[in-house]
Amino acid sequence: MKVLPCSTLTLLLLILGIAYAIPPLSGTSPPRTAANSKHPAALSATPSQPAAKLATGSSTLPEEVESERSELPSSLTALRVSFARRYHDLHSAQVARQSEIHQQHPLERQLRQKDMEMHFLKLTHPEHWEAQREHLTAINALRRAGYRFGPQSDPGLHVPLGTPWDFLHYGPYPASRLAELESRDLLKVGNELRWELENAVKALDGQSYVDSMGRATEEPQLVYTDDPDLLHTATEYFSQKLQSALQRKPRF
Repeated sequence: MKVLPCSTLTLLLLILGIAYAIPPLSGTSPPRTAANSKHPAALSATPSQPAAKLATGSSTLPEEVESERSELPSSLTALRVSFARRYHDLHSAQVARQSEIHQQHPLERQLRQKDMEMHFLKLTHPEHWEAQREHLTAINALRRAGYRFGPQSDPGLHVPLGTPWDFLHYGPYPASRLAELESRDLLKVGNELRWELENAVKALDGQSYVDSMGRATEEPQLVYTDDPDLLHTATEYFSQKLQSALQRKPRF
């Protein structure tokens, strides 16, 4: 049995504590944690759900809602600064790559789109776990190169917030996904955030397992997310932000 990294375990315990503080929506079951999985890097096989296109966002994070921005602890403010800086770096790099892609011949972009579709098709019919990892890595590489396709070619970029993540159908978990909740009142979207934090921890746990299996001399292989550092910072930030919002919530 693999022992979860200390930081990941701490985040997982914090999220589970938050989960009990927020009642689940009617008809939804509590999130399944990576710790309850038979294999730390096992891929779920949840049926694909309808996708909705998400906004691409800007290089700067949207302003927080007034009720959450007031009287934030200094530690939470520092986390937001760190998260915003990492998010800006990732977004700026993506914009630069997308600018280069726009200068490519249309046939080149069509070939990369076919590559993306092929990897998703094979991801749902893997021969063994190594094959799954190779296709996830290839999907990450195309996304990091700046390629953005519609839900038929890359469903993972169009999954509604609050959806339990299925690596077989959605591919790697995007590290910037949590940023879409920055301008929302977390007390109103607590259920969606709870699921996204659970998804993020599962992705970080899977990536940690991959890292532990590699050699120190090897190039890090991005399998379960495109930016582990950003995702880790985002998970810490939004976990503490939601906990802070719950503590400030008026009691009647």
